[in-house]
Amino acid sequence: MRYVTRTFLAMALFAFCWVAVGYAVFEFVQVWTCAGRRASGAALDCSAGLDGLFLALFGGIGLNFIAAAIYRRRGTPPGSSGAPPDGLVVLWFWTGLFWSVAAGSLIGMLHTDADPNAGWLIGGSVVGLMGLIFGLGGLAEAKRRHGAEPRPTEGSLNPIAVIAHLLAIAVGLLGGWRAMAAIAPDRSDPDAAPGVISASGPGAVAGDDPDSLFRAENLGPALSELAEQLPAGEGVVRLRIEPGSASVEAAAADGTFEIDDVSADLPARLGREIHRERRRVTLDEIGYMELVATRKGPEWYAKLDVSRTDVNPPWTFGAPLEGSPLTLGPLPPKAIEP
Repeated sequence: MRYVTRTFLAMALFAFCWVAVGYAVFEFVQVWTCAGRRASGAALDCSAGLDGLFLALFGGIGLNFIAAAIYRRRGTPPGSSGAPPDGLVVLWFWTGLFWSVAAGSLIGMLHTDADPNAGWLIGGSVVGLMGLIFGLGGLAEAKRRHGAEPRPTEGSLNPIAVIAHLLAIAVGLLGGWRAMAAIAPDRSDPDAAPGVISASGPGAVAGDDPDSLFRAENLGPALSELAEQLPAGEGVVRLRIEPGSASVEAAAADGTFEIDDVSADLPARLGREIHRERRRVTLDEIGYMELVATRKGPEWYAKLDVSRTDVNPPWTFGAPLEGSPLTLGPLPPKAIEP
């Protein structure tokens, strides 16, 4: 009974630790890569829940030592006259720990949507590969120890040993999964409208800067991210695009439009149309553009940033969804009422 009890407790702790450490590493990868999101460097607040992640990581490592101590003192397996081999301790403790680090890191690399050429992704991949290698080292050491002192394996003596290990691992994995779900960081604000923000800061980007969302190569990924953030069953009432940020006002109402209806090159095209009409106006002078769902269909509305320009009025411009013809000096379009 002593063997079964201690084996079950130790293996459940081992499995719990594997989940805790792997999950913590996975989430740390998401934190590290958050500032490198492909949507024009859109930076979300990914620092929430760090206390819980540190607790999972270091708590998991600490419990791993406790599990190893219990496992080493589990006693004689049923049907055996000799002590169990030490090699299994190395396998569960060392290999299990480093392979959980490797799994968390490598899965984190695959899960994140950061630029795959970014340095932190390369570093995370290296951590994952090193975890695999160190884990293999533990596997080799476990095999060496097991072979250095030949004796019957626990599983060949009595199925109780195998069942105790498998049930304990299942319980530990399930418990670890539920515990990590309880401390999982919630980085979203349920009251916040869908939006992306430039890593440079929303006020630090001008309309013609390389990381401006007025540029199609930056706006395209940002629109994709906005589409993912939209609540199910809701359409867009207002899409607001500034050089350093983009946001959406959504509602479940007739007359709304979809993010997919918006061409990523429209802001740049509108900028060119405005420049044709007002030669002194460039993208740098434009404060924001909005696509508003109206009773007549989606309409663009652009307004100059008066702090960046010295041109005379009109400072506002309008256009249909397609971007032309351009209207000078319109009032803000009236959005549909949800």
